[in-house]
Amino acid sequence: MFLRENPLLQKGLSAGQRLMYFSTMWSYLSGFASVIYLIAPIMFLCFGVLPVGAFSVDFFARLIPFLVLNQLLFFVAARGRKTWRGQQYSVALFPVWIKACLTAAGNVLFRQRLGFAITPKTRQKGGRPGH
Repeated sequence: MFLRENPLLQKGLSAGQRLMYFSTMWSYLSGFASVIYLIAPIMFLCFGVLPVGAFSVDFFARLIPFLVLNQLLFFVAARGRKTWRGQQYSVALFPVWIKACLTAAGNVLFRQRLGFAITPKTRQKGGRPGH
């Protein structure tokens, strides 16, 4: 959607609608960030490579408020519900997000056809009892 019909450029959308569309599209890129989050500690432990070369007061003066505000916003947006499980899923689903990005890019840049799996519309055996 971002590459073909970018809602940020569409007429008739409010600033809030543009922001929400952008947020939705941007979230697919989180898979690439998750790879870095997972690889950085391994790189440090195995090779001594630091992911950040600035461990100074300036660095922590920016990092600590960011982390605190990030968790505070999660708390406010979730209306007090715990969001740790959602954050874990976000990291764990990195292969899905990366595949989605690569598939979309392939579709737009190289005109590759998108596959579509039709889901059955009838109840399947082995479902939860009583539901």
